[in-house]
Amino acid sequence: MVTTSPPPAAYSGWILFERGYRAFFLGAGIFAAFAIPLWLAAFIFGVEIPTNLPARDYHIHEMIYGYVGAVIAGFLFTAMPNWTGRAPVVGLRLGLLFALWLAGRIAMATSAVWPLGAAVIDVLFLISVSAVAWREVVAGRNYRNMPLCLAVSLLALTNIAYQTLQFTGNDTAIVERSAFGLIALLIALIGGRVVPAFSGNWMKSQKISPLPVSFSTYDKVSLVATVFVLLSWIIKPEAVETGYLFAGLAVLHTLRLWRWRGWKTVKEP
Repeated sequence: MVTTSPPPAAYSGWILFERGYRAFFLGAGIFAAFAIPLWLAAFIFGVEIPTNLPARDYHIHEMIYGYVGAVIAGFLFTAMPNWTGRAPVVGLRLGLLFALWLAGRIAMATSAVWPLGAAVIDVLFLISVSAVAWREVVAGRNYRNMPLCLAVSLLALTNIAYQTLQFTGNDTAIVERSAFGLIALLIALIGGRVVPAFSGNWMKSQKISPLPVSFSTYDKVSLVATVFVLLSWIIKPEAVETGYLFAGLAVLHTLRLWRWRGWKTVKEP
């Protein structure tokens, strides 16, 4: 989870690249603030964007792989030092990764000029994030967080698949659902650690009990069920049975939220 461990003492560069979240969370926020109005203008008023994607597809791709991609990178590069005990990715290395993300956004916004080159530039970012994450987790022998690395790697693969299908004129719907499913799974997994941990820390300071239930077998069962239901949705999104499975999954996650006792933290917004 994200904590406030100090940066390496030797770092004296630009503060934007002192932490993973600084560059990528700021970049994601600014990007969304500009990209969403631009997409609405294209979709509603027909404003032309020099991209080779239709307005709908451009919006979907950039919100998944542009916005969410930056948020995932910001979280990983902030949290990994606390998982692995290794020095954080900062300075030039972090700056190059951020530049690669920014290049992908520019490339996709102007992909009509050079579609293949834009696609290659775009997919390189998540591939790089995945490679750095695997290196840090393996080098730090932090094997319990390998599922997060796997999820990011799979998200990178969906981007490659998306670009390939778009470039060859094929339907991308199943890839879009796969990417949404991976993001939902990441939220369920990371949220199950971060939310009860932060709530529990505050409740301890206020001497409030009982504390949130820590990540346990129930969470693991819920996550396995999440994977199963999401796979069902990816494969058969319009099936009535898929809807019933989602209803059951909603009950499981509602109980997860109840176990975290979030209502006891309302005094601390």
